[in-house]
Order: sequence, then C-alpha cells, then structure tokens
Amino acid sequence: FGKGAMHSEPQKDVKTALCIPLVSDVLKRGKILNDIRRKHDKNFDCWMPHLKLLNPFIPEVQFSENLPRIQEALTTIEPFTITLTGFGSFFRKRGGIIYLAVSEADFAPLRQLQSLCQSLFPHCTEVSSYEVDGYFPHVTVGGFTKEELPLKLKEFNKQWSRPITMLVSEVSLCAQQGKSHKAVVKHVFPLGVSRPPAELPEPQVAKQQETQEPEKSVRVSRGIVGPIFNKLPTYRFDDGEGRWLEDFGKDKEKDVNINKLQIITWNVLFDKYHKECIATEQRIQQILSILKEKNPDVVGLCEITQPILMDFLRDPWIQQNFFVSESELGTTVSPYGQVILSRHYFTTISHAFSKNKRVTVGTFQFNQRTVQIPVVHLTSNYQGGHALFQKRLSQLSTVYDKCCPDENEATGRDCFVIGDFNFGDGEEGEDLLIRSDFDDSWSTLHPEDPGFTFDPETNCLAALMTESGRRRRLDRIIFRALEGYWKPTEIHMIGTQSFQVVIDGVGQNLFPSDHYGLSCTFEFLETPTRQEKRVVDQSPESLLQHLDEFEKSLCAAKISNDLLQKCVFETEEGNRQRQVAVDTLKKALGAIFDTSNDFRLYTTGSYALGIHGPDADVDCVCVGIMPRDDFFNIAAAVLGTQGVKVVRVVSQSLVPAIQLQVGSIDIDLSYARLPASLKPEAQITLQSDIALQKMDEKSIRSLNGHMDTLTLTKVVPNLKNFRALVNLVRKWAKAKGVYGNRFGYLGGYGWSILAARICQLYPKAPVALLFYKFFRTYAKWAWDGVPASLILSPSPNYRSKPHDKFVILSAHKPYVNISRNVTRSTCDVMVAAFTEAENYFKNFDFCALFTQTDFFDLYPSFLQLTTEAVTLSEFHSLCGLVESRLPSLMVTLDRSHNIMLVPEATQYICTKSGYPYHCCYYLGIVPPAVQNNQPVSFGADILDFKGMISNMNSFTPGMAITIKRFKKENLPKDIKVAIPATMNAEEYETTTTTTTTTTTTTTTTTTNTTKTEGKTKEGCYVDIKDHSQKASGGLADSESIYNRVLWDSQFDAAEFVMGYLDRFTGMKEIAVLGFRDPKVRDETEFIPFHRIWYFKHVPSGIIMWDRKEKINLFK
Repeated sequence: FGKGAMHSEPQKDVKTALCIPLVSDVLKRGKILNDIRRKHDKNFDCWMPHLKLLNPFIPEVQFSENLPRIQEALTTIEPFTITLTGFGSFFRKRGGIIYLAVSEADFAPLRQLQSLCQSLFPHCTEVSSYEVDGYFPHVTVGGFTKEELPLKLKEFNKQWSRPITMLVSEVSLCAQQGKSHKAVVKHVFPLGVSRPPAELPEPQVAKQQETQEPEKSVRVSRGIVGPIFNKLPTYRFDDGEGRWLEDFGKDKEKDVNINKLQIITWNVLFDKYHKECIATEQRIQQILSILKEKNPDVVGLCEITQPILMDFLRDPWIQQNFFVSESELGTTVSPYGQVILSRHYFTTISHAFSKNKRVTVGTFQFNQRTVQIPVVHLTSNYQGGHALFQKRLSQLSTVYDKCCPDENEATGRDCFVIGDFNFGDGEEGEDLLIRSDFDDSWSTLHPEDPGFTFDPETNCLAALMTESGRRRRLDRIIFRALEGYWKPTEIHMIGTQSFQVVIDGVGQNLFPSDHYGLSCTFEFLETPTRQEKRVVDQSPESLLQHLDEFEKSLCAAKISNDLLQKCVFETEEGNRQRQVAVDTLKKALGAIFDTSNDFRLYTTGSYALGIHGPDADVDCVCVGIMPRDDFFNIAAAVLGTQGVKVVRVVSQSLVPAIQLQVGSIDIDLSYARLPASLKPEAQITLQSDIALQKMDEKSIRSLNGHMDTLTLTKVVPNLKNFRALVNLVRKWAKAKGVYGNRFGYLGGYGWSILAARICQLYPKAPVALLFYKFFRTYAKWAWDGVPASLILSPSPNYRSKPHDKFVILSAHKPYVNISRNVTRSTCDVMVAAFTEAENYFKNFDFCALFTQTDFFDLYPSFLQLTTEAVTLSEFHSLCGLVESRLPSLMVTLDRSHNIMLVPEATQYICTKSGYPYHCCYYLGIVPPAVQNNQPVSFGADILDFKGMISNMNSFTPGMAITIKRFKKENLPKDIKVAIPATMNAEEYETTTTTTTTTTTTTTTTTTNTTKTEGKTKEGCYVDIKDHSQKASGGLADSESIYNRVLWDSQFDAAEFVMGYLDRFTGMKEIAVLGFRDPKVRDETEFIPFHRIWYFKHVPSGIIMWDRKEKINLFK
C-alpha cells in the first residue's frame, strides 16, 4: 500500500471513502431525499448522498500512490445502470435506519464492483461485513426510533413517486476536510476507460447544503438512463517502443479518397467449448493466412478472447499494416468481444448490451463522407425462449439509433453493419430486424443463393457446435448508402476449405472456424445513382421457401376462405348506426363546451380498430380543458336533453366513465383533461407523449385507449388480416371458455395484442397460417418469465413481479401487465387450449376449433358461488365485488393447499333463491397430484373469502353470498342457463321467471342471514357457514380503526395490540406497530383485516373495539 506498507498493519481512516455519489439529475427528480436527510441524517452537512464501496478507507496521504492501480482495476468494469426503487429499513438495538433502496436485480454489478475494490484493499472490510449476506448496496437517509420508524417509512414511500434509474459510470474517492468535516471529491475513476483519473484542483469544497452532490466539473458524463457509448482509443504498433500505443490520428489524413472498399467480417470461434479438439492456435494462423491473401481494408472479427487477440497483435503483418480497436489489455474482449482492424485511421466507440454482448463502432472519413462500421454479435438462440428475438431487435435498434437515427436523414452518414447477426433468412421477424433503409449485400448480389455461413452439413466445426443441425445465414454485411454513393460489386464466403491439423497425434481436417467469413467489395461512385428503397418481397413464392410442408399447405386460399366464413363482423347497417350514434354524441357534446374547438372526441377499442362484433359497444374518449368533475356533472345533466340517454355515471373508478345509449348503440364515454401546452383542437398523436405525461393519472388512463389504438394501427403491417385473426381468436377463446379478464383469462385487449404480434412476425402470411402460428407460438411460450408484447423500437422495458404468471404488455407507454388477473390455473388452462388447437390444425379439424367445450365434464368436483341481492344495483355491485376478488381466492388455495380453481367464464341462473336478483358462478377444482389418501379441507379459506367480501364498505344488508362444493355427479340438473352479459331489470326478471320455477320475486328487504345445512346426500355438497359478521350501524371496520390508532395523535400506537384469528392456532395477538413490520412480514403479510376481531389497550386492559360484541370506544 505504498507508504502505508511501512506500518505493521495497513492503515484506515473513517474520513475517507471510495463511493458512488448520486448524480444531480437523480437528486432533482428525487427531491424528497435531501429533505429527509436534512431533518434526520446527522451526516447531512458532511457527506453527499452516496453508495458506499469502501469506508473506512486508506488515509488521504496514501491516495496518490494508489491511484494508478485503482484506475487500472476499474477499467475492467463497464458502466451499468441501477434503479432506486424506494425506501427500506434496518433495525438496530436502539432504533432503526431508513435507506434508499437499490433494486435487487441490480445487486450483481454493484457487488462485483465492491468486491473488486475490496480485493485491492483487503483490510477495508467494514462495508461488506455489515450484513450477514455480504455487501448490501443502499443510500442511508436517516436514523429513527423503533416507534417512529414504521410510520416514517410509510410516509416516505408515499412521497417517492416512482423508481429512478441512474447510470453508474464512475467511482469517486472522497475525504472529509477541515473543521467542518465536509467531504470533498478528490479523484474520479471512470469505469471501463483506461485513462488517468480526473483529479480536482485544490482547494475544492462540495456544495452539499442545497444539492448534496460533487462539483459538476467532476462529472465525466451526465449519468442518466440510455444506451451509453464509450469512446475508446485506437491503437497503432510502434516499432520503436515495440508495443501497441494509442494513436490520436494527429499525423494522419482525416479524409481518405478511395475507389473501392473491401470489408471482411468473420466469427473466428472462441475455445469456450470443446477446447481440446478445435485446435484454436492453428485455426487462428489459418485465418491470418486467408486475411493476408485477401488484403482487406477493414476487418470486423467476432468471438475474440484475450489469447486470440494476442495472436493477431503479435503478427508482423498486422503490426505493419493495421490500426486496431483494442490493445494487449483486452478490456473490451473480456470474456469475449469484437475487434476492428483497418488500414485507415478510425475512431472507436463501444456499447455493452450485457456482460457478454456489445457493439464496437468504427468511424471513418472516406471521400469527404462520414462512414460508420458497427461490428455486432447479437444474442444467440442457445438458451431458447421468445425473448431472444426481442433482445436482437433492441440491440439492432440501439445501433441504428446511434449510427443513423433517422431513416430519411440525408446527412452523408453512410453505415455498414457487419458481424454475426445470429438469425437466418425467413426466421421470426426478419423484416423487422433489418431496417427498411438498409440493404443486404448477399441478397442483393446473390438472390438465389441461400449463403449459409453456418452450415453443419459442410463444416465439421459447425456440426460440433450446433444443437439443431440447421443450416443458417447468420453472418451479414448490410449497408445504408445515402444518395447511392456506395454500390456492392462482389461478395463471397471465405474459409470454406478445410486444412490438415494434428490433434493428440492424429491428423484431422478442420475448418478455420465454425462460421464461414464474408468478404464484400464496395465501389464508390463519383456520379451516384439514387437507389430505390428496399422493398420486401411479398410474393407467395418468397413466403413458401421458408415454410415446412404442413405450413405450406395452410397457404392454400381455400383454407383461409373457409376460416373467414366463420368470422362474425358487424354488418354495414350496424356500422352505419354506430357512426350515426358517434356523430350524435359529438353534436351533443357541443352543447357542453363553448365552441367546437374546445373539445375533441376519439373512438377507441375494438370499434376504432375495426374488430368489433354486432354485440359490442362503442368506447369513446372526450378530451378538453374543462375540469373532470365539471364535465361529469354537466354531461349527466345536458346529454339527456340532446337525444342521448344517460344510463349510469361511474365517476369514482380508475377510469371514470359515463354509460350512454344512443338509439340501440351502447357507448362508454370517458374524459381526459389536457395539459395547458396542448390545445383540444390539435390532433393527439404518438408524438404527443411528452406533453401528455403532464396530465393527471385518470386522464392518462382515459387516453391510453386512444394511444393504444394509434400504436396498433401503426405497427400492424396488414390490418385486414389482423382484424380477421382477432375475430377468429376471440371466437375460439369464447368457445373454449378462456375469454374474460375478470375470470382470470384474457379479455379482448389481451387477445388483440397477441394477435398483433403474430401479424408483425409474419407479415406475408395468409389468415390460416397466421391462425396456426398463433397457437404454435403461444403453446411453446415461456409464460413464467418472458413478457409478450408488440414488437416495438425501443423494446418495452418491464420488470416482472413475483405474482406475474402470464405477462402481456400494453401497446403504449407506460408499459403495464394487462393480464395480471391470470393465475397459475387459468394460465395452465390457456396453454393447454393453445396446444389442443395446434393439434386440431395438424389434423385439419378446423370445426373442432370452434366446438363449445363442456366445462362441467372437465373436473371431478366444483365450487358453486351464489350471489343474491334485493335490488338490481346491489346485484351488479355484488357481482363486481366477487369477480374482482375471485383471483385472490384462486391464488390462496394454490399457495395453501396446491389446489387449482378453474373458473367458468359465465354467470348462471340460480334454481333456488329467496332474492329477486341472483346468479351462480362455478369453479372447477383440480386437487393436488398427491393427497396421501387424506381429504383436502379448505373451509377456512372459503370463510376468509366470504368474510373479505361481507366486510367491504359496499356490501349492504340486501346482499348475500353462499359457497357450496359439489361432486361432478351431483351437480344440479338445470344449471346451464347463462345470463347475458348486459341485462336491465326488465330483461333480468323475464329471464329468471321463464327459466326457474322456485324463484321468489318479493321486493321487500331481506336480511343477510346464511342458513347452515348438512349434506343432503353423501358427497352432494357442503354449505359452509359464514362466521364473520358484517359490521352494522355505526361500527367502524377494523382497517379504519388500525389507521386511526396509527395516525391520531391522542392515541399511542405502542400501547395497543390487535386480536386476530389464525387459521391453524386460533386467536392470537400482535402489536399494532408490528402488524406491518418488515421484520415479521412473513408472519403477518397475508392476514386480512376481516380476521382482526378486537383492539385492546394494554396498560388498562380495556377492549376498545370488538367486532363480535359491536363495541367501539374510539368514538
């Protein structure tokens, strides 16, 4: 440790630290952080907010001699991003610490960085030994007592609006200075860059009182989210020094005039696999021999490791003729990467997609034009999964956006993207991966030649490395020649001949690599001819050459025509009536606003996309500058006088809406209040994103339907085929009982997103082939870990949540999971339905696709859930409560007993009921695979579910809920009478009186009592008595009491305990402050409020609130 080495023990100083200060943009967006620290952090005036790496650290006098080795070590770590998610807490003996948390998904790079730093200074172990699990990255914000910590934690997290992402591109070396002990940034070490650390002039005082950050002069980059391209040195061999040195191009011609440009790309095959039998050293020498023979201008090499790099850099021919993008240090080829060799000077930038994947870009000046040559090695298919296509699209989009951000930008910036693309012709989404303003050199010059650069049939190394055995054209040279100055004149594969090599004393024939290289020559035209934009071949012949025999048979026109006959579209007359209804509504809205320029009406959803059926309603959103409450109040009063019937106003939902009726057409009208920067008369487009983000949450949700419609119509290549596919998919889903978001399946929106993705992937396919690809793709989809989304650029960013079983992302930002109601059981049912449909296709049994599935034949036993109410409004409210909570019941039984409940996505009429309004839901029961011959009892879970429903504020005495369990053979005989989805009171009464004989139609108020019955026949049913009682009169519910104890200053929450009913051990007590304590979260997280029976004041022993005795002393 330099001077410190003379001491008997290495020295440490608590006033120094190696850390990552939070950048200014993060502090501005998370202003609450400094507000909290100013009040609660005793070190606020001393330290800026930061992530510790090492503290205590070496004394300041030892800084200068240790700088070089710190910088050298940090060049091996590439910049990365972290997400600050919110606040968490540590508990100590006398209190606790609240900290700003880093997402656990980002722990790995931070722990790698901290471990590297600690390896340099092994005596500085304090930071990594704080916690049992090792280094725990966090930003400390303050200390609190045990009593106030849970309240403060809840308060702070409410104020932290959303996660903030920050780029970690440098590490700071800090030391406290002077009497004030204020920390000063002394040195900055950029990550992944081999250059001296940035040293600050003395004296330097950090401005911490307001911004709490290092001086802006310290910043090497802004450090905020986005693809970061690092500038790297270019190297040239120095004969005098005998090594590769940085070359800044000072003595070189900045612009080179050339007539021809020869480019070679080659994946040279690293020796990570089968090292003992692929003779890497001999192969690299063979590759060098071929390169010398071809004598190219620019070479892009993939799968270069440190040893392979050294083989190239030691070669005299390379040393005498080429600039290179990497030196002997090999920082960009760990564990492997790409290298550029060029006879002409170039500058280099690089971006790491991940630990193993990056792009290296060389920028040249040829003939007074800027030419960029990115060398890529995209994600391969070795690990399987449908996310790989999305990764490749994201990687290429990053390259396009950096090198040529605008397809129509005629700036003189030409681009040649070369390397291993890791996808072949005709594969998933190929047309989307190659941007329309790029041409493929091989396809341009050899349109009839497949050009397999990875060919297991002819190359023994490819046969050794492949798992599928497929021949593929993985390597490409695609080019963008603006104004037509560059023209490919010749392209061919290299390394196609084997050579003799001796392995373990045995002579063998090997190829230079498992990939064949590509050599392409471009001619520079003095008088360019503007090239036509690349046109994708849409002919049936182009499609057929990439399909198997069965898929080719589905392209027959008759099959698609037969399927189209099964589509149910709205008639022309129906569409005319809908348009008249929309026009009438628009005219009526004019009576609300001052002028027609003060609002705009958009249709959304299935009607706007043209995928609606005869029974669908019309979704509309009105945008204007009027406050939402004013709009709803005026609309409810005025629209009824303008020929529009107001059925219902739902103003308190997540998406407030007015249900209207114009003639026979039902319309759902929502409202979005525009920000001041947008005028109502302006057309809202996808480019309005930034302005729309300033709207309130309900307005954003209301407008999302319109934005999703715009996105879908933009990205779907063939709207006619898309509409037909969605129609067929929805008809199939309804027939198989897997349609309905409220029952844990997918609604129309979810099915539309899945169908749109298939249309994107196969833009040339006829309807029959799209329908088959739909089932084939999603039957094999990894639903447990891979989101399904539209193919967008940039690709949607979404972090899966623990409870996500089936993730479909919305079409438009912010991307959310629109299938969050799907449970394990409904996911399994849908995947099984996909597989079944794929088999129907393979047997050409198309009629079976739409044959109605008999739900009641599928399961050995069922739950019957009956909802009953006195009035129609109470009935609708109760059905909404039950349907919204059904997924929670399904998840509970799955977790507790490994029992899967499968709902039938239909309501049924009750055969016996004492209420005028009633219906039944049925759920199939799939018992655990192994039961040890013991009956499975889940009565307590059913009671919890019923208690949860009956304790909700919207549950009234005029409602009742009953749950029974039936064996299949004992189901009621007349249950298969479905209630239509939309029904008014008159229609309901007509249906119930004609289908049941024992329905009581009294309209007097009925009290909510539940009759307890035993089994009327062995195994027939069990009626579970509801022991949880509805709090009546003025008795407040348990959640209200809990919140009051916490927040009302006249009560000391530390003096109260709650009694709750444990499902296994009976009544238990827990402290109010411990109920949501993170340290006992596993014990209390799933205790619902309806299981809390009393609140007790411990010092006096008085029961202050009792559910059973209906006591409330908190009044």
